[in-house]
Amino acid sequence: MVQVIGPGKPKSNFQEQLLGGLEQGLNAYQKHQDFRREQSQQKALAQQFPELAGLSPEMQKAALPQLLKGRQGLNPLQKTQQELAQARLDALKGNQELFNKLSGGGKPTLNQQGHPEQQDESLMSAPDDILRQAAAFKGQPGEAGTIGNMAQFEIDRREKEAKTVREDKIEERKYHTGYSKAAEEKANSIRESLPKKEMSLDLARSAVENADLSYFSRDKLADITGSDLFRTAKGAQLVTAAKENLLSSMGRVSARAQNIWFEQRLNSMFPKIGQSREANLTVQEMLEGEAQMDKAYLGEFDRLVKEDESKYGFVRKDIEKRARDAVKPIEKDIMKRTTYRMREIEEQELGLSSIKQKVGKNVIKGTPLTLAMAKLYKEKFKENALDMAEKNGYYIPTIEEFQAFHAQPSEYREALAP
Repeated sequence: MVQVIGPGKPKSNFQEQLLGGLEQGLNAYQKHQDFRREQSQQKALAQQFPELAGLSPEMQKAALPQLLKGRQGLNPLQKTQQELAQARLDALKGNQELFNKLSGGGKPTLNQQGHPEQQDESLMSAPDDILRQAAAFKGQPGEAGTIGNMAQFEIDRREKEAKTVREDKIEERKYHTGYSKAAEEKANSIRESLPKKEMSLDLARSAVENADLSYFSRDKLADITGSDLFRTAKGAQLVTAAKENLLSSMGRVSARAQNIWFEQRLNSMFPKIGQSREANLTVQEMLEGEAQMDKAYLGEFDRLVKEDESKYGFVRKDIEKRARDAVKPIEKDIMKRTTYRMREIEEQELGLSSIKQKVGKNVIKGTPLTLAMAKLYKEKFKENALDMAEKNGYYIPTIEEFQAFHAQPSEYREALAP
């Protein structure tokens, strides 16, 4: 017996399931048809407008009006604009994979200020040229405009960050140069006076080594009488060298110190007529050692200035300390050379008979062993000469040090030049 279901009678579970399945099937079919229709439309657009191939529907819709306008005939300006727009589209198409990564594989969203709600790490690491290409789509509708806005936001962020870095660097430079300026002025003062000082020392050495300037010399008589009638050429050379040294030394001190007493003190620290040859040469060695240290310091100072400017763009405030620390090993070598040469002068003044009596006797530890004394030790102690000299307290220079110690002062200074 067939049951007739009236309009007011509820449906069975089976009927509900059947109707639901039919509804889902129809919906799926409708979506499939829509998808095929959309694909067909995209394919048709791509055939008509090859420029749109490979772009998403939203991006095709954004670019289509411009392309349609171009088909109606363009003037030269419009044609140029279209070519630029096409170039941007090609760039976007070529970097679609990167842009998909930047947007997280979906459609990025912006806040009310037009900024991306979340900054993607891929965007922050994108090259500047890629960002500029993407920023060309800023303000356009759809996904392209969103990506363009994101790219522009990143460009702005980088520019702001770069500006902050520049401002910090300017402040840092101002801070450091406030200290380093004084050190540079001091170094420039040495740089200006050093050539004059070196020239005066060369003149003085030539005079002391090649003339009789002792107390009973003609030049001393000229000093006593005040008459240049007795002055020799070498004597005049030493007097001139002393004046040049005085001027170069006083140029580095305050004007308040420029008085007669100070001049006398400076003159007393320079070879002069009336002293023995050995006394003058000893003073000469001390002054030459000082000039050599100044030259070595300038070399290290200039080297560090160059490094600072290359690395930081300015000279750091501790430049003087770093230069002094860097020059210490060179100053140690200069001190060794000066001490050795002064020891040779002392032994020349004592004479051969006196220094022979000192062979095998203890000396102040660190006293340099001169070639003359080494020869006397060799004669007395044979193959044990160096061991015995070291046991007596002598410092034994190396072959390289002996060569440096006996180099002419001008040659040695030249070797110190950077």
